[in-house]
Amino acid sequence: MRRIWADILSHEAFGSTDAFSAVGGKEEDIPELERRIREHFGYDLPLGRDGADITLHSLVMLLRGNAAGDAATSLVTLRPQGLGIIRLAGRRTLMSDLEAVVRVLKEHPAVRDTAVMNALADSGEALVVIAPRDFLTGVEARRIAEAPSVAFVLVPDLWRDAAGRLDEARCREYVQEPGAVYRYEAPRNEAEERLVAIWQDLLGVPDVGVLDDFIESGGDSLSALRLIDAVHDAFGVEMMLVDLLDYANIRELAGEISSRHEVTHG
Repeated sequence: MRRIWADILSHEAFGSTDAFSAVGGKEEDIPELERRIREHFGYDLPLGRDGADITLHSLVMLLRGNAAGDAATSLVTLRPQGLGIIRLAGRRTLMSDLEAVVRVLKEHPAVRDTAVMNALADSGEALVVIAPRDFLTGVEARRIAEAPSVAFVLVPDLWRDAAGRLDEARCREYVQEPGAVYRYEAPRNEAEERLVAIWQDLLGVPDVGVLDDFIESGGDSLSALRLIDAVHDAFGVEMMLVDLLDYANIRELAGEISSRHEVTHG
């Protein structure tokens, strides 16, 4: 199913909990998605307009429902209006998909506890809160869960009561701290797009966001030197190792490259 999405979208920068429309899918792509499903799996799934909001995870569950002979029930249940849709990092996401992210994270040895938290009631945004067992970054959490659109907060503990309910008030204190919430952000201009492609090629990782830290993404001194060479080849701008500490993410680096390019080339 992932290959079908990648062929239709012409990229692989999506996770299992991203809505089809949130990663570039259009309403006019839905008939082709239905055709590919029918061709590859032998099931006729009339997704209609709801298909733009379905996630890869939900679509797989939908196919499993068909395989079990429960197509009608699974279609109604997994369509977005059948489950609560919340706004997550600027995108619409199914609550069932957030719970799936939590289940995946709980099985990882670096995670001690995790849960979904309503961070700001007025905005409707929700976060996945993680208490790491060992050192863990938001970038790593996103890759473990394969969920680019999910916003994460790393906290020392989840502070549950005797009944196991999350103490959201204490967790929310961390949300207010600058830089506490990790969110994936896609490139917004050509320079950022080119740097994303360079980072992904050098580091061998998918779904690089423009706010991802170079070191947290797996960068080291050797890849930093290669990045400097790649930036020079792509933009004609000289950089130094110390610059990657001062401009540690793609958005900051793209801005500095633009400034130096104007000074050097007018």
